[in-house]
Amino acid sequence: MDLDVRARVATSALVDAVPEGEPARMRTTSRGPLIALALVLLVALIGGAIALRRDAHTTVSAAANSVPRLIADPLPDGLSPTGAADLPLPTGGTTVDVAVFAREGDDTFHGPSVAISLLRSTEHGDPASGDAVDINGRPGSIQHTDDQTSISWFTPENFLLQAIGRSVDDTNLIATARSVDAARGVDAATPPAGLVLVAHVGDLSFQGGLATANRAGATGHVVGYQDPTGSSTLILSVLRGDDDTLRVLRYLMVQNGQETQVRGHRAWIGRVNVSNNNVQVVWEEAPGIIGTVSSDGLDQAVVLATLEHLRSPTEAEWQSLLGRSSNSSFSNTESAVRRTPSPPSNTRGTMGGIVGDGAFIAWIDASGNPGITIETSSGTVESASATSTQVQLDVPVARFAVVDNHRGIVYGRLPNAVAQIRVQLDSGDISVSSPNTLHGEPFSMFALIVEAAGGDLREGSTGTVILFDSAGNEMARLPITGSRV
Repeated sequence: MDLDVRARVATSALVDAVPEGEPARMRTTSRGPLIALALVLLVALIGGAIALRRDAHTTVSAAANSVPRLIADPLPDGLSPTGAADLPLPTGGTTVDVAVFAREGDDTFHGPSVAISLLRSTEHGDPASGDAVDINGRPGSIQHTDDQTSISWFTPENFLLQAIGRSVDDTNLIATARSVDAARGVDAATPPAGLVLVAHVGDLSFQGGLATANRAGATGHVVGYQDPTGSSTLILSVLRGDDDTLRVLRYLMVQNGQETQVRGHRAWIGRVNVSNNNVQVVWEEAPGIIGTVSSDGLDQAVVLATLEHLRSPTEAEWQSLLGRSSNSSFSNTESAVRRTPSPPSNTRGTMGGIVGDGAFIAWIDASGNPGITIETSSGTVESASATSTQVQLDVPVARFAVVDNHRGIVYGRLPNAVAQIRVQLDSGDISVSSPNTLHGEPFSMFALIVEAAGGDLREGSTGTVILFDSAGNEMARLPITGSRV
């Protein structure tokens, strides 16, 4: 089983929320009951990396090279590397607005707590069946699992809301759900007496599943390991994140966890669900830097011992890991097992992904010119790179490769001052992402999959790439015209 599937093994308990045939189905070694935010996590996955939605967005993030790369060395017996990726992935995706209410000072969330989530998208599955409950005149569903209770309902716009209570009775949870006003935000809900708002993340992205959950567009690095049978895995992520993100990840990943330490840093360890054979760890690697581990089939002692021996890889080691998997190796489809094709020699940066039935890798050549290689069932094609060696590296360049009638790839080189990219096709389809900072280079790059909902993408299709700085100011507009590579 490859990395993109195993990266989400930690969320195996969520699988029952997805109807058979949905793209977010996961292979698992065990199935458990529905857990907190299960439905929201999975619909976020469904709306994530598999296709860029019109309502996708990102937030401005710090440079990727400010987040350390870490690898495990030595590895647990039998495990070997399966690949790595730099975050954010080249795809956008739907985000979830999440607020957590708990007792003040309850760092391990052992006491009563409530989480409210809002998926501002109409592209989602239906909530799992439960007892009927009325939420301000809207039909809802309430379910009970162990000490957790979940209520799901829809806004008039068909956005999905969910309230999760741990050690909270039905009366108080229903009252909290009825206090939610989607227009004001989930953090404005009124929690049960004694609970206060302890964390709020308005743009939580599950682009790669729970293992890489973070604010949309945030930078980081992730590396995966597994044994030859696929029964034991370990996914290690290092992410840029604030205090609220850290608390939300602890709430989601370390259910009723215990405090511990990882190389002298404060950490929390537990399971995403007590019935599953997995161990999750969340720790603060440094101020503003979060480390997470999602493991399956490994003892808690083994996981903690492994984390005591993390180290920074050399550039050659990291590039080798990147070469084992595409930058979208955590996409939400099990069919995306094709490795990224190889770029030309002496490239200064690469970004890869899965598109349709094939794979691609965008690259910046030695002179700073962008290019792309696409591999499909029909063969491998490579764009011609500009021959000029006199390249103005501070001038943005965008190109548009049409893959089929539904999908294309917009890619290019950008000044480092660019914080956000918006691609708007003349058909009305919109995709948004953040650039990928390249270590030691005076420029960044991007590679963004775009999808035409109407299936009318073709050679000659046109659009515009709009660039924004960190303050949200428009910097430039670049016209693009689709061409077959």
